[in-house]
Amino acid sequence: MTRHLKRQHEIAVCNRLVKNLALPARFLREGNDRGEPDVIYSCENELLGIEVATAYYDDSQAEREWSLARGKIHAPKGSVIRIWSGENPDEKIFARIQREIQEKCCRTYTGVDRVWLCVSQQAALSGESHVVDASVERLLIPTAHGFERIYLHYQAPSHEGGEWHSIELKSADSR
Repeated sequence: MTRHLKRQHEIAVCNRLVKNLALPARFLREGNDRGEPDVIYSCENELLGIEVATAYYDDSQAEREWSLARGKIHAPKGSVIRIWSGENPDEKIFARIQREIQEKCCRTYTGVDRVWLCVSQQAALSGESHVVDASVERLLIPTAHGFERIYLHYQAPSHEGGEWHSIELKSADSR
């Protein structure tokens, strides 16, 4: 994936999160890749940094999606591209979300007053509200990490409205 496309994706994810939460935040800039979170906002006279993690079913799905975005896979209008054909999609995406949280919670971030994590679920087969709710209840959030808040960001399927939703994740002891 090219750096420019990755940055566009991170900004889009963060802008949807900010919109969903109705935050009085203003985009300032991209993070500097030297310890800052991915996207920096001004929010209530503070710098809010949001780190983005993107969870796919597996690496092959991520590769195909980014190949489509870069134009390396050409899809005629109205055609169907098989993005993922594995089994147990709900368990696969749950495991990837858990892995992303574990990896990001081990890092430290600088240059902002507050740091949030937003895990963007890229899993069309696992976006139904009851599936997401069940996954959220099972996620293990480390007790020690540098994030003020952690969110799961996902798109509901069309029969549930197709909107993007943001759920704040809590550690088991604070649920």
